[in-house]
Amino acid sequence: MRVLVLGGTTFLSAALAQVALDKGHEVVSLARGESGGFALGTTPVVADRRWGPVVYRALEGNFDMVFDVATHTGFVAEALEALAGRAGHWTYVSSCSVYDRQDEPWADESAPLSEPVRDGDPDDPALYSGLKSRAEELCREALGDRLHILRPGLVVGPGDPSDRFGYWAARFLRDPDSPVVVPDDEDAVVQIIDDRDLASWALHSAEAALTGAHNVSGPSTPLVEVLESVADVCGFDGEFVPVPEPVLLQHGVSHWMGEDSLPLWLPGGPAYEGFARRDISGALDAGLDVRRLAETARDVLDDEAARGLWRERRAGLRPETERRVLSALS
Repeated sequence: MRVLVLGGTTFLSAALAQVALDKGHEVVSLARGESGGFALGTTPVVADRRWGPVVYRALEGNFDMVFDVATHTGFVAEALEALAGRAGHWTYVSSCSVYDRQDEPWADESAPLSEPVRDGDPDDPALYSGLKSRAEELCREALGDRLHILRPGLVVGPGDPSDRFGYWAARFLRDPDSPVVVPDDEDAVVQIIDDRDLASWALHSAEAALTGAHNVSGPSTPLVEVLESVADVCGFDGEFVPVPEPVLLQHGVSHWMGEDSLPLWLPGGPAYEGFARRDISGALDAGLDVRRLAETARDVLDDEAARGLWRERRAGLRPETERRVLSALS
């Protein structure tokens, strides 16, 4: 089959291109090629979607499958305008953040979505949910029953540009004997999926012409179990130091992501009680299979070591901030 990946050189889109190649498909990747190289065997189309609809003129013929991961609603709309009539099956990768409420544990795909936002910066966390909602809306209007929407939880794996999962592997490797700050929250859970598992199931679903919407993630797992698994793979012998939320906030430590954050940690209370407790039974029934956390952790460990344990990061505590928090507890 002929496959088009809008992207194809970075993280999830690169994984999509690779699994399609591994299955013997003809793969065309449209991307800038600045964040990573095109996989060997793909037909590369070097283009920047910021240039507008003109970029799609370089794509010839029809495609049996199209994959798009964009959040920018203009990119999504222009791709649909240019390609919907030339595509068989279309997969749009949305997010579990698209839902209007995050306080209802085990909600399924029928839960209400956020109010669509027609335009805005896709890197603005305040707009992300609404932009994904609008992108889904555009896809449904253009594609009807040829559309499969994936709503993954936290996507992790080697090469993750967000640094959320990778921060912990790097931290355990940098100082394998020193105490490490973790949130003091026994109720904290995370729901993650390796990008390679997400890509494999996305391709499998497209080959089977699966449509509709699916939450796609791994099991809801206590955060402390995730951190212990990563620490074990890294050979970490230090101590976990649980720090209460008020103390962390007092020292400028933020939730989830960003500079001086504790990645994967969400605010306490009921507002996020359903965020990492999404019903994924539909995807599991349709063949989703996820690897063991330790396997992902091992690959992320190798990736972090190769990319540099002390490099600047988009998420995680700076060493000086961690030292300040630990000193305040002594």
